[in-house]
Amino acid sequence: MIYFDHAATSYPKPPEVLKEASKVLQYFAGNPGRGDYSLAKNSGRYLYQARKTVAAFLGIKPSANLIFTDGCTASANTVLKGFLRPGDHVVISSMEHNANWRPLKALESRGISLTKVNLLGEVKSAVSRLENALTPSTRLFVTVHGSNVSGDLLPLEELTQCAHRYGVKVYCDMAQTAGFLPLDLATLGVDFAAFAGHKSLLGPGGVGMLYVREAKSLVPFKHGGTGMHSESPNMPDFLPDRLESGTPNLMGIGGLIGGIQYIQNRGIDDINRQEIALTERFLTGLETMDHITIYGPGRGMPRVPVVSINVGNLSPQKTSEFLEEKAEIAVRSGLHCSPLAHETLGTLGRGTVRFSFGYHNTEEEVDTALDVLDHMRHIL
Repeated sequence: MIYFDHAATSYPKPPEVLKEASKVLQYFAGNPGRGDYSLAKNSGRYLYQARKTVAAFLGIKPSANLIFTDGCTASANTVLKGFLRPGDHVVISSMEHNANWRPLKALESRGISLTKVNLLGEVKSAVSRLENALTPSTRLFVTVHGSNVSGDLLPLEELTQCAHRYGVKVYCDMAQTAGFLPLDLATLGVDFAAFAGHKSLLGPGGVGMLYVREAKSLVPFKHGGTGMHSESPNMPDFLPDRLESGTPNLMGIGGLIGGIQYIQNRGIDDINRQEIALTERFLTGLETMDHITIYGPGRGMPRVPVVSINVGNLSPQKTSEFLEEKAEIAVRSGLHCSPLAHETLGTLGRGTVRFSFGYHNTEEEVDTALDVLDHMRHIL
């Protein structure tokens, strides 16, 4: 199989992922912070060191401000439902995933108000559009970093600076950029950020992360045992415990550490160069095909390795099925859980076929896909 669906989840996983997850199951299978015997203590030490490793990789200081969750969606819900109150106004980019959009729509029914803004295009214009959308009641700006539909990279630093000038907090969905771009949360300046462990970070499913700048800025979304201060009926007021109740997914966290080990050993810049080179090769080939419609930034533009297309008047589902039938190529068709992005691109009624490239894909695989797509002109 030629796997071009890394924006959904990375596959196959590097050997380091299985090795580290297996090590955790074998040697660190106790419940961290929930026992005075060596297995539990060693598991707690592993969790502590894993948090430091992931935080350092993402540029998060102190490491306690990194919260482990069960995925990017859980991180989004923790922020949005823990920060917003009735009467608050939220500005949201028009490229958001349902992980952000659906919680906000649920909160809208409870008294928050929403404004969508198209922030694609030239940086100065995007910042101006954001500035015009802010009001005295705006408390939060929500934006994706890299689009899972079009591959667009939004100018996060400039948008964050704009929001902060008006006292507005910033939450960023970094599901598509963590592991693909070197990130330094201190430099980017956001107040909250969500990460998926299973995409470009190459870890297993079921593990995500949340960055929180200020410990008491969020009301806990989930309540329960933390292994500390058990005498109190209230959640602790310090991180990570305030937002991290229940038994952690230590095996998943171990797999995430294995993914980061692979990235660090190979070099994130090398992975980035390879994935962008494959994306550029794909775009160059597509430009010769007049039966293909391409959505998103053109060649040479800042992006993540995601390209959406349509083939003539074929449905995305038919195109996807044809690619698998002819060359065992796996791609994603439809709306990609991002109807706002498709509305922005003008593809909401139809969807697109999405190609997303990963660390192990090759030029030969890209060329195979191009050959099949070129041949499809004969079936239209």
